[in-house]
Amino acid sequence: MKTRLMALALAACAGTVFASPRESQVAPTPLDSDDPGGTFNMTFANSDGGGAYTAFRVRFTGMLTSNVGGTYAQEVAIDVTPPGGAVQTFLLGAGFTYSTQSFDIVRTLAAPVATGGTWTFALRETYDDAAGIPDSTVSDLVVTLDDAAAEPPTHTNLGTLVDGVPVSQEVVLEAGEVKWFKVTTAEASEAAHRKLDINTLASTFGGDSEIGVYTSTGTGLFANDDAGGGLYSQLTFGEEGAAGTLAAGTYFVAVSSYNATFLVADWTVTSTGPGGTFQLTLAQTVFTPPVGIWSESADGGGDAGQELASAQVVSGTGDLPRITGSFGVDDVDIYKINICDTVSFSASTAGTAPVLDTQLFLFNADGTGVVMNDDNTLGGGGLWSALDNTTGFIAAAGDYYLAISRYDIDPTSGGLEIWADTPFAAQRQPDGANAAGILDGWIGANAATGNYRIDFTGTCRVGAGPACGLADVGGVGGAPGADNHLDNNDFVVFIDYFFTQNPIADQGSTGGAPGADGSYDNNDFIVFIDNFFNAPASCR
Repeated sequence: MKTRLMALALAACAGTVFASPRESQVAPTPLDSDDPGGTFNMTFANSDGGGAYTAFRVRFTGMLTSNVGGTYAQEVAIDVTPPGGAVQTFLLGAGFTYSTQSFDIVRTLAAPVATGGTWTFALRETYDDAAGIPDSTVSDLVVTLDDAAAEPPTHTNLGTLVDGVPVSQEVVLEAGEVKWFKVTTAEASEAAHRKLDINTLASTFGGDSEIGVYTSTGTGLFANDDAGGGLYSQLTFGEEGAAGTLAAGTYFVAVSSYNATFLVADWTVTSTGPGGTFQLTLAQTVFTPPVGIWSESADGGGDAGQELASAQVVSGTGDLPRITGSFGVDDVDIYKINICDTVSFSASTAGTAPVLDTQLFLFNADGTGVVMNDDNTLGGGGLWSALDNTTGFIAAAGDYYLAISRYDIDPTSGGLEIWADTPFAAQRQPDGANAAGILDGWIGANAATGNYRIDFTGTCRVGAGPACGLADVGGVGGAPGADNHLDNNDFVVFIDYFFTQNPIADQGSTGGAPGADGSYDNNDFIVFIDNFFNAPASCR
């Protein structure tokens, strides 16, 4: 499936009205795209005789000629620097290899500009096909400023979608034609338990369709060419949606035939396709979350911490098919899970949309590392993460801690990394400067935020949950780990944890109050003993 974010590309404008041109100037010509002669200045008066104005958009017209065989028209860009503004880059051409191509494009500026003063323009190649030789030449270039905002394209209004009531529309396209449809939707997301599917899969006349979704202000979100192994198109938002979440609102859907170019602004789509007849279907449906889904936002579980003591315990009984959550700035989330089948165990962030550069770390119940993965090794490659037990690193079924972070935020013990940074595409046991250490911190930063999803096999909820409380830290023979039973083994393990300063033993703070405080003292013993004797009688 070729689903993509809208590219910041530029081509002949379709569906955009250029209503109020104010000032035009002719550039020096010809201009080579990768030559210093491609830079020039223009001074605008901020008046066309009708008074001062503010520029919202800029228009470029002219002719593009390739000088090097195999050059793509869309490799030619123009950098625009308004007076006192930041540089913005627009592409001039579209399509495949070419000899000559005219262009007439309109682009919205990043911010309205008081136009008086000197503007700087620079032609350049985004890819150099022949070093030292100008790949393309621009001639007859005219730059025009406009004070009108972009207008929505001519469209058919499909109204407001209703859950469970699909809307279908036959779309007949001439060669090079793009047709638009306006629709209002409810939120499509896992949190809202709603899915929105937009597709041409029911088409029966053959052909190769493409679809794109734009906001009510003309910003391109996603586009798709081929889906389901065929030449028809599909975009799905919400549950299992490759296109991610779509907020409630009004959107514009573009339908065209291959080859179409979807631009990031101004509802701009062009096509060199032959046309065809397609069946556009929009279906908004409410779904029931799969049994065992654990979602911080949907299930009200609160934020998973980044310390063992504040890990989110995925409690209950039965299989655990999925965890969904969200990253804050520099965020790490830790979950306590139960691996109930070591042979079939797997954990994967492949279903996260859009794809995030994630890392997965698995720890024993005592906080020592087991295995990690940065970039997927389970087929297909990619920046998402995946773990299984084909390595044999997971010795036995039981409770474990699973941490998820964004690259490059890594676990530490005593200030030293538990795992080395590389190799990336591998499942690795601890191999860092403190490989045998117990997790007590994180190093690194990633300011990007976003939602994630972890899909599991061979994994269960932590059956005991909080039933026996924080004092349940030891099993038979003094082995670390909860066993749903409180006895001397819990004291043995707690004392070991205390003197090795394992964060699991940090249960008390000043005055014997419950809660971790980073110190290991009598308060931790007081709270541990309270937890032990205040647990339900069934734990004895």
